[in-house]
Amino acid sequence: MMRGAMASEWLKLRSVNSMRVTLPLACAASFVLAVAPFASDPARSAMSAAQLARYDAAGYCYSGGFLIVVLAVGVLGTLSATSEYGSGLIGTTFLAVPRRRAVLAAKAAVVGGAALLVGLVLSLATFLTAQRMLAGKHLAVGLGDPGAARAVAGAGAFLAVTALAGLAIGIVLRRATAATAAFLGLYVGANLVTGALGGAADAAGRWTPLQILKGLTSTRGASAALPGPTAAALECLAYLVVLLGLAALVIGRRDV
Repeated sequence: MMRGAMASEWLKLRSVNSMRVTLPLACAASFVLAVAPFASDPARSAMSAAQLARYDAAGYCYSGGFLIVVLAVGVLGTLSATSEYGSGLIGTTFLAVPRRRAVLAAKAAVVGGAALLVGLVLSLATFLTAQRMLAGKHLAVGLGDPGAARAVAGAGAFLAVTALAGLAIGIVLRRATAATAAFLGLYVGANLVTGALGGAADAAGRWTPLQILKGLTSTRGASAALPGPTAAALECLAYLVVLLGLAALVIGRRDV
């Protein structure tokens, strides 16, 4: 039953119109805007010791432009759920697979797996291209350097977490507009609020998704407002437990 449910969910995911257009465009824009700033970075010889100590050739790959694909993947995650509710096909799905939590598990496996694959390919391509641009400036790092491979894997995994967060929000709210607004509020709004509050909100800021991404990809260690990689991974897990747990609770209790 699970294999059939996953095959069905894969077909439905591919049929989401935004998937065929928005995701490729978001990946392309994210890649270009993520690597472009490295072209203007000064050479190592022109940087002070303090600047070199702060410079993160791996972590910087996943700020700025990379956030485009993060938001796109999250919105697509919400649409993978809300499109089925909006069309009324969710009732047919539940008739075919009466175990509703099995439907959720199949959706999560397909959406999360697809996002993980896209995320790992994009994060690796971004890293390798950026390092090639930095090589002539003697600032490049390789995958074997401390923290570099972890940053690449962390960025890719974060896209999967984001897609699953979007899926869970979509399951809970069922309407595309409400789910998209809630997702953007969590990923963008929370970061803006804690950023505006400054140091007073450092503890809360460590739990905002975009700070978690920085924690996963930074090779320069934790700070008051930035979780370390282990803490960031645990925070990702906590988000998934809460959001998917809530989705599992409501999907089993509602009529549709």
